[in-house]
Amino acid sequence: MTLLSVTGLQAGYGRKQVVFDASLEVDQGTVVVLLGHNGAGKTTILRAIQGVLPVTGGAVRVDGVDTTNATPKAMVTGGVAFMPSERFVYEDLAVEDNLIAASLPLPRALRREALNRAADLFPVLGERRKQLAGTLSGGQKRMLSTAMLLTVRPRLLLLDEPSLGLAPAVVDEMFDVLRRLCDEEGLGILLVEQNVGQALRIGDEVYALRAGRIFLKESAAQLRTRSEYWDLF
Repeated sequence: MTLLSVTGLQAGYGRKQVVFDASLEVDQGTVVVLLGHNGAGKTTILRAIQGVLPVTGGAVRVDGVDTTNATPKAMVTGGVAFMPSERFVYEDLAVEDNLIAASLPLPRALRREALNRAADLFPVLGERRKQLAGTLSGGQKRMLSTAMLLTVRPRLLLLDEPSLGLAPAVVDEMFDVLRRLCDEEGLGILLVEQNVGQALRIGDEVYALRAGRIFLKESAAQLRTRSEYWDLF
């Protein structure tokens, strides 16, 4: 089932157009990877899908419903969650309180379940639930950011550089969790990532973007047979 359909997307910043023509799909239970050089428009696509930036042309549909230029709040309510490349946590709150804050849209009876689920996905968060988030390592903050998104059980995740600045072992754990969520819960993920090896390890489909236009679509399995990826950047 197609969760996300983007057709002919155009977007940018004020008068500066960055994305000229982008079409892609994300199916339920799949990881779709978006590759491209710095400034190609990858983050712009994520922000336009989520409603952070205006869509100036084309269309965005979630579950077949037109969500073009919907507000970020409406997208979250509709089951779409966006994690920017910055590690966002409430540094002055404990890990558990960060998760509680993220789960406030849930009925009270479901909030404890959300906390337990976060500890199941990322055991270190359970071990450090009373620790101030600001004292966590960079990798632990990224895990907490991800867990906060997942408290409300989105159907679609838009992830911008989740491996940025993280140690290899943490990246392995993070990406294993993402793949598990797709396989076990049917989550769809649109992943912008510069770590090509890790992205292809968990990915199903790959799109490559150059100068605001999609120029390649291949399966991750096909791309894994390559010896190099320079032509994609």
